[in-house]
Amino acid sequence: VLRKSLRKDCVSTLILALGCLAAHGRWPESWTPGVALHLGSLVAWLTCGVQTSPLVTCGLFVGGKNQLTKVQLMLRVASQFLGCVLAFAAFGLWYSFRVPGQGPFNHLVSPQSVVGATVAFAASVLHIKHWDSRVEKSLGRQPQ
Repeated sequence: VLRKSLRKDCVSTLILALGCLAAHGRWPESWTPGVALHLGSLVAWLTCGVQTSPLVTCGLFVGGKNQLTKVQLMLRVASQFLGCVLAFAAFGLWYSFRVPGQGPFNHLVSPQSVVGATVAFAASVLHIKHWDSRVEKSLGRQPQ
């Protein structure tokens, strides 16, 4: 069961990262693709239930009760890391032929991207805490 979700995480991470990297390749001076990468991972989790960012996965681990074990956390982060490595390697290869001599990741990592990552982490923690409290309330228990 976990193998399918890990594959889904890896492929979803690859698709999301390639999409944001393609936008970065089209508009290399823009910082928006770096922000979209993190906020897109939050949206992917909220809408599809797929975890495409270690920040969202760690947010679920920190914020939720009985969401993930430490082994599952590490497996999911490794799967997402593999998806990102594949996306960045493919993009780096493509970009090196497109614009020789320029680094492909100049503006992808920016202060705005760090803010987007922080928002994604905090939102996942808050969302899972809210969800857990609603479940406990519906079961008639007091949240701890």
